[in-house]
Amino acid sequence: MPGILGIIGPRPPEQCQRLVRAMMTPMLHEPGYASGSYSVPELQIYCGWTAHQNSFAAQQIFTNREGDISLLISGECFPGGTAPALANSTESEKVAGGSSWLIQLYEEQGERFFENLNGLFSGLLIDRRQRKLFLFNDRYGMERIYWHETDDEFYFASEAKALLSVLPQVREFDLEGVVQLLTFGCTLGSRTLFRGVETLPAGSLWCFENKGRAKGKYFSPHRWELQPILSPESFAKQFAETFQTILPRYLKSRSRVGISLTAGIDSRLIMACLRPSRPLPVCYTFCGQKRSTLDARIAAQVAAACSLEHLTLKLGRDFFEQFATHADKTVYVTDGSLGITGA
Repeated sequence: MPGILGIIGPRPPEQCQRLVRAMMTPMLHEPGYASGSYSVPELQIYCGWTAHQNSFAAQQIFTNREGDISLLISGECFPGGTAPALANSTESEKVAGGSSWLIQLYEEQGERFFENLNGLFSGLLIDRRQRKLFLFNDRYGMERIYWHETDDEFYFASEAKALLSVLPQVREFDLEGVVQLLTFGCTLGSRTLFRGVETLPAGSLWCFENKGRAKGKYFSPHRWELQPILSPESFAKQFAETFQTILPRYLKSRSRVGISLTAGIDSRLIMACLRPSRPLPVCYTFCGQKRSTLDARIAAQVAAACSLEHLTLKLGRDFFEQFATHADKTVYVTDGSLGITGA
């Protein structure tokens, strides 16, 4: 999976850059991945990234015109549409992959910038003006950041295997984490399957400054829990307005968007709220080897009603013959967070 990685510490730059390259190698799962590295030795930060070609993240590292603010990000990020900086950015910059609005938003709002990010993401912002580093993730912690620290160094990566590749001391199972996985199907809190490796809590904003670190958060679910309770009618009205406002952002891309379409109400709700866009999205549905499924038949009808192309992707004999290989790769790529049901 695409992601970010890095080292914060006083080692010589050549050593850190070599370690970054070693951490990046196990995260390059496919030949077509884009990747790169970036260093600011005066702030003791050495980082890298991997991304799908032509994706939003493949254009990094993002910087301002002066070059003293840099942003490394993984995942997807969409503007809220209320910041003044957004008015000066084109629609294609804001949605289809441009970076100017991200940097502008930080320059205008400072640390409040992180509260205005929308999506599933993790990132590192380097502010040379203030000599600060900010490591952050989305409100739900869906874009994971694994980390490990020693007395004078801090390692982080989107995949645990990147840390294991350069830190022999963490190549050992955390027994409590294994027990939690076998009992609940996942590890709990910040615990992982690996000894000495933790994950960044959801909504985190960790600031590194003057060899110190402040573990902060820019968001807590408690903030949402304090909102006024809506009546069923108000909820339905606001949900419809919000959904129709947000949906177009996910369909504007430099490459063609695919919609996984089933007979479920969720995907049909998306189709009902589609607006004209170019290039036109393509719909697809998985089905069995020998015959069509109800999902595939209804999905084809829904796509036709919306004048969109629909593809049926059949799971052939080769998929089942290689299922063990697919399962092994799933476990490896996800650092054990998905098993055969995710293969």
